[in-house]
Amino acid sequence: MMVVNYVHDEINIEFNTEYAEAVVTTVNNIIGNCFQATMKKVKDGRETNWTKLVVENWSQK
Repeated sequence: MMVVNYVHDEINIEFNTEYAEAVVTTVNNIIGNCFQATMKKVKDGRETNWTKLVVENWSQK
């Protein structure tokens, strides 16, 4: 896995698709943990369905 870019709550990651679920779930949890720790008004930043986070480009998000 290689993190390519990070902006606000979006992370650009390149990875072998064989590991998609593990990589995306891990990154989703990292974002959720950060939101919980730093943003008191946000309970959780996690997406409940990891497959929604996998896109080919920004316009698909």
